[in-house]
Amino acid sequence: MKWSVAVLMLVLVGCGAREPELAPRSPVDESITITGPDGTIASDLRLRREDYVARNRVSAPSADVVRALPAAFASVGLPVPEIDGRNQMAIVQSHVVSRRLGNARMSSLLDCGRGLAGPHADSYRIHLTVSTQVMPEGEDESSVLTRVEAIGQNTGGTSGNTRCSSTGQLESRIAAAIREAVG
Repeated sequence: MKWSVAVLMLVLVGCGAREPELAPRSPVDESITITGPDGTIASDLRLRREDYVARNRVSAPSADVVRALPAAFASVGLPVPEIDGRNQMAIVQSHVVSRRLGNARMSSLLDCGRGLAGPHADSYRIHLTVSTQVMPEGEDESSVLTRVEAIGQNTGGTSGNTRCSSTGQLESRIAAAIREAVG
């Protein structure tokens, strides 16, 4: 049974691989069947992976939008991102957050499930990765593609991590901050 847990972990880790370009995607359904040494089914899992990428339009040239990304990230409570000028992309990787990001409760930004005490996003330690890519749409228009990935870590005595889904609010806040910065 130990080998089946190892195989499952490799599959789940593979789901989080970073791609160089962001592209809107639909949810992906995966089915994993774990069989024992005698061929009997030990477990049958159905996973739904959502690589949601928010697309927002900004009325500004892409170069101006890329220059505005560090200020936009800071205005929502994120640290200064790494900037990839060639791909016009900004990324913050594995930023650890608890309870709030800037002035927003984590449960308004992420869905990590619920417990008796309320939304897990407000009590878990969140490992957050945010990436934003700017795509030119003519001379004075840009598309801003933002992906939020989060893992919630239970700090209440029981072990386990939970993949969290974005509510779309953080992506919207970043786009609004960019619009404000490029004026």
